[in-house]
Amino acid sequence: MVNLQPQSREPELSTKNAAKANSVSPRADGAKGKNLQEQSVTSPSPKKSQRPQQPESVRFYTRLWAFVLVVEFVHQVLNIALALWDPSELQAQAASIIEESGQAVSESLLNFGVYGSIVLMGLISVLLLGLLATMLYLLNKQHKRAGLARRMLFFFGLYFTFRLVVIFGSSGNPLSEIPEVFYIIDGNLQVLVGVAAVLTLIFGGRNETLDYTGELERMRQMEQELRAEQERRAQKKKEKQAKKQAEREARNSGKGEDAPKAQKTSQDAER
Repeated sequence: MVNLQPQSREPELSTKNAAKANSVSPRADGAKGKNLQEQSVTSPSPKKSQRPQQPESVRFYTRLWAFVLVVEFVHQVLNIALALWDPSELQAQAASIIEESGQAVSESLLNFGVYGSIVLMGLISVLLLGLLATMLYLLNKQHKRAGLARRMLFFFGLYFTFRLVVIFGSSGNPLSEIPEVFYIIDGNLQVLVGVAAVLTLIFGGRNETLDYTGELERMRQMEQELRAEQERRAQKKKEKQAKKQAEREARNSGKGEDAPKAQKTSQDAER
């Protein structure tokens, strides 16, 4: 009897441990479920779909125009600095204009006008570059005005290309006190701007760029509207022709019916 008592306690202990494990497992499952819910709540939401990638021609176009704007800004700053360094040429031009007009102007007033015109032209150039930078930003962001921005950039690309042709026939002032190396640097900057402007005209006229700015889609819509208008006009013309034809047939049929009546009346009159 002594040997049987410990054996009877082992099943009781095992059943108690199992019951404890079963009682703990639902709590653990509940804790795991809460942790999963918290992870699902705190997990970062998927990123929104970004703007479609730019075509290759648009990337080249925007980078070329950024290069043009930077180099043109350096050229304008250098041009203003050279004009302020030696304004003798501008002073001579202003003096000749005043002499032709027959007015007497003091030298201090003449210098004030020359320096003021240099600063004013510099400000206008910087404002134009700022406008072009804004147009480039709108085109790069595929704004609804991207088509207008591309057309404006195209116009200034033509201007820089024309300036590239003109610059080869120009030369610096031999009587100026400015070293010739500065004129060479300024001319090279203008050449770089002109060459890059020619490339912008090429990349800006491609169908990929026009599609990116929405101009190609607008052109298609205009073509569709034009075709629809032509079809309407053709339909109206056909309807008018059909109406005229019906009126002619009605007149001819009316004349055919009146002819026998006229013959009968003439026969009755003869009798």
